[in-house]
Amino acid sequence: MIAPEGFDYALTEGPREIPGWWAERGIRAADGRPFSTADQQAPAELIAPSGAAGPLFLAFHNHFMIRRYNNSTAYALGVGLLAQRLAGEGQLVRDWPQETPLALTDRSDAQRALAQLGFDPGAPDGIVGVNTRKALRAYQASRGLVADGYLSLEMVRRLRGEAAGQP
Repeated sequence: MIAPEGFDYALTEGPREIPGWWAERGIRAADGRPFSTADQQAPAELIAPSGAAGPLFLAFHNHFMIRRYNNSTAYALGVGLLAQRLAGEGQLVRDWPQETPLALTDRSDAQRALAQLGFDPGAPDGIVGVNTRKALRAYQASRGLVADGYLSLEMVRRLRGEAAGQP
């Protein structure tokens, strides 16, 4: 999926709406292909696992069924993408951005900082799940940043600094 410039990434991991609803907000298929008749009427949630810089996906019912087995977005997305490739569908149109892996302390510190700043990510467990991303999107929106909920090393440093009272 592709989002228009200025898209409100706070909608990611939010409402489950039919593709037409997402199209009204400027979301379109990256490969330009139309949705099947069944998918046109199926609610889907927009996910941005790598934030605004990475690929976007509309997650339909099957994605959430996979997550009942393993609640990891990355796991369910990997299974779904593998299934699509095995079915003969093409590669991703938009590449994953280069990511810097975050240490457990980075993730936990970010969660503690979010909580200290008034954004509830849940218990600081170092797992960047739905609650952490939701809190991060709220923090980002309150600071005039792209509210994509993506925890980068730069964002960890920003959160640490702000929680410590540094500009």
